[in-house]
Amino acid sequence: MVPFLAARLCTHPSFLTELCRFLSISPADFLTLTLSRTLPYLFANCDSKALGEIAKELSRKPSSLFLKYSHDILAYVFLLSSDDQMKRAIAFILKVLREAADNGTIAIHSVVTSCVVPLLAELVVAMGDEDPEKAKKVSTLLVSVVIIE
Repeated sequence: MVPFLAARLCTHPSFLTELCRFLSISPADFLTLTLSRTLPYLFANCDSKALGEIAKELSRKPSSLFLKYSHDILAYVFLLSSDDQMKRAIAFILKVLREAADNGTIAIHSVVTSCVVPLLAELVVAMGDEDPEKAKKVSTLLVSVVIIE
């Protein structure tokens, strides 16, 4: 439900307002509490508008949101069902980071290296997934991450 709500921040901002009123929590607090669930979904779907709205609400930049939750986001992206989706999401992540670095050179290897321990932890947890295809994908991915390092 939370990714659904976050993806509709631009088109239906009243959803967040009404939910927060119902839960008796401020929108900023709700967004902060749910970032680990919403950001992976938004980065994987290359939703720059919703990311911009969340960043604006929290007075932060999308790149700083990514850096704080990079291991959650990358684990989600690496486990996407299609390689095309994964490549598109990685390109989007690099675009967001490069824009924040004034179009500096940033490679996915350096991004993965910056959060390798928590990323590996996320992937190891995903190895226990009930879906055998997902567990197999994680195993293959872990082998390639260990080889890169």
